[in-house]
Amino acid sequence: MNTVVDFFISESVWSAYGESKIKEMINSSIHTANLTLKNSCVPMRRQSGKLYQVDMTIQAFDPDLASYRNQLLRVTEPTIIKEITQKPNHYYALVVDDLPDDILGKTDVYLDPQFLILSDQAEKYTLEHELGHLANAWHDDTSWNSSLSKYLEEYTPDAHKNELHAYARGYNCAGRRTIMSQSSVYYLQLPIYSSPDIFFGDETCGDHEHADNARQLREYARRLKDKMKNNV
Repeated sequence: MNTVVDFFISESVWSAYGESKIKEMINSSIHTANLTLKNSCVPMRRQSGKLYQVDMTIQAFDPDLASYRNQLLRVTEPTIIKEITQKPNHYYALVVDDLPDDILGKTDVYLDPQFLILSDQAEKYTLEHELGHLANAWHDDTSWNSSLSKYLEEYTPDAHKNELHAYARGYNCAGRRTIMSQSSVYYLQLPIYSSPDIFFGDETCGDHEHADNARQLREYARRLKDKMKNNV
């Protein structure tokens, strides 16, 4: 199943990098995303969609995700976003250069399950990491000092509590991170979602009860396929 990502590039990023370099960065991210999905046996493929240049001048101190999204909606032809959001397998990514230095991407699946923000400093793994969040895949608990479950319980609206799964967590294996891990100890990244069925060397890269984001993505893919059938 193909999933499409349209990219909205802020004018300042467009000016700094140019269209050719931007396309190169996007292609690298899409390739890494598809490698990760393939390695994790997730029946989805990412595909780069349309490319837009947008004015993202925001008159706000410390703008949040909603501020960026609202500005994008203001400066974009309404039918463009509407057509994207009417297709369950379609996403839209905003690329900006004014996120805090330690943030490479942002999402809020409850604000908009098809929208993500990427920093111009994002790594090739960041796109799939953020798309993973939109599938309700989460970080490794160790990087949150074992408080991730508590945070998610407080952050998740009551109507969506049933979508939280204990196994939807990242994992660290053989001194490396799976794609949803945020470990500050390990910096080498593996192009895989956590899974007890995936090994790096002799070490498993997941746990059936606490770290199986590959399962989370496969379940998401099935639900997405059903939505697409009902959307026709």
